[in-house]
Amino acid sequence: MKDLFSLKPGSRRHPDNYPDSIKQHVLWPVKLFLISFISGSAILLLYLLTNSDFLVIAGIWYVIAAVTVNALAFLILMIMAAVNYPQAGALLGRALLLTINIPIAFLYFNIVVH
Repeated sequence: MKDLFSLKPGSRRHPDNYPDSIKQHVLWPVKLFLISFISGSAILLLYLLTNSDFLVIAGIWYVIAAVTVNALAFLILMIMAAVNYPQAGALLGRALLLTINIPIAFLYFNIVVH
């Protein structure tokens, strides 16, 4: 039972132990999350430093693009979790990781508006 919650290299849940077809789908959502988070944070930081109207417009377009890409990625992961039941936990966990960007985007929006 202890092995079920362990992410050590020898455990069943470690990404190295997943089939190759699943392994790539467990890793890219983390990269997408980081790219979305860092990009949004950079736009917010630049806006706070400059108060540029251009960055407000760029931020709005960025949010539209990020929501679209993250929503598609979320759907892909949900479908993959339904099809690949043994790895559903890992895939659903990555799908939930992508949803963390939603409240962060709302927080950033409130910072800019107020």
